[in-house]
Amino acid sequence: MKDIRIKDTHKCLHTLEKTTDLASKMKRGLIRSKDQFRNLSDDGHITPDEYAQDNAKYISERVLQGSKETVKNTYKGGKKLVRDIKQKKRGADSIKRTAKSTGKQTFKTMKQSIKTAEKTSKNAARTAKQTAKAAQKTAKASAKAAKKSAEAAKYTAKAAAKTAKLAVKATITAIKGIAAAIKSLAAAIAAGGWVAVVVILVICVVGLIVGSCYGIFFSDEDGTEGTPLSEVVATLNSEFETKITDIQNTTTYNDFEIESNDGVTSINWEDVLAVFSVKTTTGDDAQNVACLTDEKIDALRDVMFDMNSISHSTQTVTKTVSVTSTDTGGNETVENKSITRTVLTVTITHKSYTDMISEYSFDREQKEQLELLKDEEYATLWGELLGGYSRGSSEILSGDSNRTPNNIFSWPLQEAGSINSTFGYRTDPISGEVSYHGGVDIGAANGRPILAAADGKVTIANSTDSWGGSYGYYVKIKHNETFETLYAHCSKICVTCGQQVKKGQVIGYVGSTGRSTGNHLHFEVRKDGVRTNALDYFN
Repeated sequence: MKDIRIKDTHKCLHTLEKTTDLASKMKRGLIRSKDQFRNLSDDGHITPDEYAQDNAKYISERVLQGSKETVKNTYKGGKKLVRDIKQKKRGADSIKRTAKSTGKQTFKTMKQSIKTAEKTSKNAARTAKQTAKAAQKTAKASAKAAKKSAEAAKYTAKAAAKTAKLAVKATITAIKGIAAAIKSLAAAIAAGGWVAVVVILVICVVGLIVGSCYGIFFSDEDGTEGTPLSEVVATLNSEFETKITDIQNTTTYNDFEIESNDGVTSINWEDVLAVFSVKTTTGDDAQNVACLTDEKIDALRDVMFDMNSISHSTQTVTKTVSVTSTDTGGNETVENKSITRTVLTVTITHKSYTDMISEYSFDREQKEQLELLKDEEYATLWGELLGGYSRGSSEILSGDSNRTPNNIFSWPLQEAGSINSTFGYRTDPISGEVSYHGGVDIGAANGRPILAAADGKVTIANSTDSWGGSYGYYVKIKHNETFETLYAHCSKICVTCGQQVKKGQVIGYVGSTGRSTGNHLHFEVRKDGVRTNALDYFN
């Protein structure tokens, strides 16, 4: 504790010092008087006794007077000093008591505060520890719950997406069936009743779907304003074929081949129409695609040629080949010839719908719509849109037993049929020139079932391009790492790309689409990517 200072303490001490100084001065005066007497006695003016008497009297009076005054002053000063000291002492005692009391109380308060602070700190620490444990426990539970919620949300999203796709598919299929029945319900609408309400609701749903990118599935309906989609596609296929024919007509060549960057010679109309539909029904100038006006047909033409470009090249080669000829009586003659051939190769470069996302700068919403349209759930709808697809029953039949297989294959038709054109160089039935034929043409009646020659996966199922790079509607199946087979000129097909098929399963029906002079099946067997004679795999 700091020292307690009392006001005017220094002033009182100074008074004591002054009193002591006065006594000292009195002592010095007596000594000086004694010296003066000694000096005067030496002068001889008066006798020492006289001087002593006079001087003693004088000094006594002076000393007495001085002493009285000194005593008086000392008494007054001392009395006052004592009084001041007592007063200061009382003040000091009071201050001391107050300080002591205050100090004790302050110390007590401080001690209590420290104890309280310690208790509060301990409680706070304990509470913080408990809170931390609870927070940690809550965080773990929350993380666990969040993980479960995320997983649940993921599965829910997948289920919702699948449900939405199936709902759209079912809705479109149902609406197409209902739309076909609307004419027969006209009388019921006129008569009123609940049937009218149902039809009105259906019409409203149809209106919503027709106005979206799904409207493309209604663009070939009878009675639709504008040109039916099937007619538009047939026209554009003809224009595309004409471009190739123009190349042939302006180029000197002996053999003609068509190849592509992806092994598919047909136009993928599913991709083209999906891109066209999204491009047309979105943006600032959005329009429906169910009604194909001349303006929209021009837009579709632009998309088709943006996604399918044509180039060509020629090469001259000399080689010895076996040329097979068939006379009017059906007799075949084979002749080996050394020939020099100029081969014209037309190359079709396809761009997929994914390529067009960046090509046309589609935004996120457009990309999502495009990917949804291209979902495999809608493969049959795309196939049925242009008439080249027929829903199959996965029926499995036996190929003709007269064509005994010596490999993995069975005959692709129920009957043996006639071999109208063999593999290799032949006299072209259309041009009359010697040309290369990569398969075997098997004569059969229109609509006869075409069977998968072996188990495998469908890699091409063209049911939208009736020209198909001269193949018409055709199917290609990959059987293993070595063999592939191809079935061309179909009237319809009943499989989709990516589908797994079994040997003998019906995959399509005989027809005459593409570059053909009559109903037949063009059958190819490819070994390690190279065309081979299909008849070599049968006895």
